[in-house]
Amino acid sequence: MSKKSHSSHEEQPADCLTCKHFRITWDAGFPRGCTVMGFKSRFLPSHEVRSASGLTCLKFEPKTDSLPAKKSGKEESNSPAPAASKRHWVV
Repeated sequence: MSKKSHSSHEEQPADCLTCKHFRITWDAGFPRGCTVMGFKSRFLPSHEVRSASGLTCLKFEPKTDSLPAKKSGKEESNSPAPAASKRHWVV
């Protein structure tokens, strides 16, 4: 097999944007960071790990759904809340 076909089977770096350890920093020079590895970078942390070690990130964990689950049995409506309908406007 040629090298070209071999390189297409290499693992891609982990997608930091979908990792729960990825963070955006306030540092304009190093805007991306990894909380579990404890560093900031100009590039995605997974790319830094790949270039330094030749391996994919071993600390990658996919983000979990952080939105609260909807309560069942209640339908959403566009009507105003009951408190809003009791307001009296003084002109």
